[in-house]
Amino acid sequence: MEENDEKILDPVDGLVDAERVSKYLGVDKITLRSWVLRKKKGEARGIHDRFPDPRGTLGTSVVWRADAIVEFKQFYAERKGQKGAQRPKVVDLETAAEVTPLRAK
Repeated sequence: MEENDEKILDPVDGLVDAERVSKYLGVDKITLRSWVLRKKKGEARGIHDRFPDPRGTLGTSVVWRADAIVEFKQFYAERKGQKGAQRPKVVDLETAAEVTPLRAK
């Protein structure tokens, strides 16, 4: 784990909470919850099927093994760079008005 990653995750006994995981992965806590629930229901697909299972809860927060989150981030970053794993680009409405629409044949 890199020094900057360690500062973000700041694991306690090798565990990290949802707040730190969301900052580390750059996603909302609601997104993490969605990934966990989809996986629990067997609905997770692709990259998110590889998201690690929580180790338990601490107070009201779910906790994960820090090393499992680091491993997932590496996998996620590699997959995000692949053509099929990229998110669609958001189009600026002003720019979109300049694009010629497709014509039906």
